[in-house]
Amino acid sequence: METAFGKSDRLLIGCQTGARSLKAARILHDAGFTNLRELRTGFEGARDAFGRVEPGWNKKGLPIGSGFPPGQRYEDVKRRAR
Repeated sequence: METAFGKSDRLLIGCQTGARSLKAARILHDAGFTNLRELRTGFEGARDAFGRVEPGWNKKGLPIGSGFPPGQRYEDVKRRAR
């Protein structure tokens, strides 16, 4: 991550339900990244403390892209040098 992104770059961290992205955001924060946003409910949704379903990004009808915009494929990001 430090090779591909600056510590103050805006980063949105997400996964399917929010559990893994929360862990990832904590690790990034501890590594000194300062401009993080974590998608708490993930892309598909999560359950709150009472077991109620909270809709995620996809279930809320928010925009989802597909394909590989230039420079945004995993391989491209891995090759970035700061």
